[in-house]
Amino acid sequence: TCTGRNRLDASDLEFSSVRDRIKTLLQDKALMPYELMPLLPGLNEEKTMKIIRWLMDNGKLEYTRDGKLKYVA
Repeated sequence: TCTGRNRLDASDLEFSSVRDRIKTLLQDKALMPYELMPLLPGLNEEKTMKIIRWLMDNGKLEYTRDGKLKYVA
């Protein structure tokens, strides 16, 4: 898992920070991806999208039937 995260060009601290912010935002309410990004100001959008993809690929995020992202782990 760690080697997969290394391909994200994000340090462990960056990854953890973005993951925790996404988890906090999505725990109570699923959001469309375009709704999520503005709630993560100051973050590199490309890195953030890579982290979101990693979280999806590793079963931490999934899409709802209506196309929103939710945190599942």
